[in-house]
Amino acid sequence: YYFKYLHFFLIGIVALIFVDIYQLKIPEIIGDIVGEIDRSTLTYSGLVEYIKEMILVIAIMFVGRFAWRICIFGNGARIESDMRSQLFKKSELLSQLYYQENKVGSVMALYTNDLQTIRHVFGGGTVMLVDAAFLGIFAFIKMFRENQKLTFIAVIPLICLACCSVFIGRFMRKKFELRQEAYAKLSDFSQESFSGLSVIKAFLKEKQEIKRFAKINKDNMDKNIDFVKTAMLLERLFFGFLIGSVFVILYAVGSYYIYKGIDGFEVDALVKFISYFDALIWPMMAIAQLINLRSQAKAS
Repeated sequence: YYFKYLHFFLIGIVALIFVDIYQLKIPEIIGDIVGEIDRSTLTYSGLVEYIKEMILVIAIMFVGRFAWRICIFGNGARIESDMRSQLFKKSELLSQLYYQENKVGSVMALYTNDLQTIRHVFGGGTVMLVDAAFLGIFAFIKMFRENQKLTFIAVIPLICLACCSVFIGRFMRKKFELRQEAYAKLSDFSQESFSGLSVIKAFLKEKQEIKRFAKINKDNMDKNIDFVKTAMLLERLFFGFLIGSVFVILYAVGSYYIYKGIDGFEVDALVKFISYFDALIWPMMAIAQLINLRSQAKAS
């Protein structure tokens, strides 16, 4: 599939890299404006030039994002469509014995949740991989040029976070598999109920079937809620608290550098550095999400 739609992937990846490059020009423009305001050197004509430069960057980012969304996310939909067609052809060739031993509801689960997960890997997973590689490297280089000491203070927690994500991914894969099993059971029961509706009505089993459905449905709901709760808890714990703490440290240390005049560090440099760090957060999160998404896709 990667070779089949290679031209779309290449166009989308090139557009995404251009967006990553120009995205990091915005902190430079804002930092320069803040620096000139701080030094009282900003003029009206200078501000107009900054605005024109900002509009150009935004226009390039708009076109680039439109292109990579059409190409990369579109590939996810194209590949899902191809796989769905292949899966249907395969289902037509399977023997009657297969459908006696395997419930139709479980097969239907493959057509829905599992194929959608694989689509997300081809689409969103590709974006995460490219951003983690290029945007992360670009942001790190620019941070390093601004201040080496602050860069190490900012990057070390993010590296630890990325390492922890490997273990989190394994844990979340098990949670995802439990969720998929619960959904498959719900699909099985629903399909069997519709198929045997006349038998259920003939033996007056409607109330019992409703109770059984409620029990299976609740199990499916509980597994989904447990999966989402765990994902959100880990995200808030690791990303919210840890990254928030790094921001506080950077503001404190950067302000101290400005106050003491260490390494010629000024206000505009701190604004740029914080903005670069903010841009670096997504690539680090993308690594964690990609590990989690890949675990789900392997299960699918």
